[in-house]
Amino acid sequence: WGKLLGCTTGIRWVEGLGMVHLRNLDWPLISMGPATRMFRFRRGAREFVSVGVPGQVGVLSGMLPHAYSATINWAPPVAFPCFDFGPAFLLRDTLETCESYDEAVRTLTETRLSTSVFFAVCGTKQGQACVIERTQREAVVRPMSGTVLVQANHHVAEQFGKNNEDILEGETEDDLFSLQGSKRRADTLSQALLEIPFSCTLDTISDVLRNVPVLNPETCQRMAFCPGSGEIKVWRKNPGF
Repeated sequence: WGKLLGCTTGIRWVEGLGMVHLRNLDWPLISMGPATRMFRFRRGAREFVSVGVPGQVGVLSGMLPHAYSATINWAPPVAFPCFDFGPAFLLRDTLETCESYDEAVRTLTETRLSTSVFFAVCGTKQGQACVIERTQREAVVRPMSGTVLVQANHHVAEQFGKNNEDILEGETEDDLFSLQGSKRRADTLSQALLEIPFSCTLDTISDVLRNVPVLNPETCQRMAFCPGSGEIKVWRKNPGF
């Protein structure tokens, strides 16, 4: 399973759109693509949206419109899971309770977790984005420092580098979910985002998610969030995806 759970996430500022948060989810579940739906959760005047499937309680990808969006990427586990917050449940709790980008980042950074995970969080202001590399007890926040910010399924933070050993085992040239495969997906998305015009449409920038190997046989969901405007687009796997 460890080598089959993949995701590739990218964030960039686009004139006219604001901060754009893109993500492909690659899971080996044939039915997940066709079952993909967008859900709106309401409590009084508060509403957030998530991309999921019927029966899914936790959140892997979601947005609080006009505040922030956040997604989960699988990370190599450093230890057996424990009984603290599961990442998908923490992300749902964050979207239910955190009003701002800063509050969301703080919650996702400081809360004890049951397992390792990568959180990507995107705000509304230019450059307001980060990747939070998490283990059960530790965290490294990588803020957006250039034109684009990307994350696949390997640790970038030096202090967590040893955790990548788990995805080195049995590595082959064409294994998209090995360490090298994860780096190829991240590099491909980063380069494609850098080549996008400064001003473009949401459909144009979303096309970067169609580049192989960011798009691969296990991709079952593609999505784009614009937290500033609250706009969201979702594509689910089907023929011609």
